Amino acid sequence: MRFLVLAVAIVFVLAFGVQTVLDFQNNGVTLAGVLGAGVVIVCGVGVIGAAFHQPRNPPRNGPHDGPRR
Repeated sequence: MRFLVLAVAIVFVLAFGVQTVLDFQNNGVTLAGVLGAGVVIVCGVGVIGAAFHQPRNPPRNGPHDGPRR
């Protein structure tokens, strides 16, 4: 499941990156294009960081694990 979510996120970021590049080609460098590129970079860094970060372990003896014995 984790791989599927990662693959969808990568496709999402790549698609928006391509759209941003196409916007630069059609309209030149604009404020909206620069902001869009910034958003793509931030999302890309987040996806890459999440891909290389191991998931947290579930808490042991937490409040939802039931009474202690």
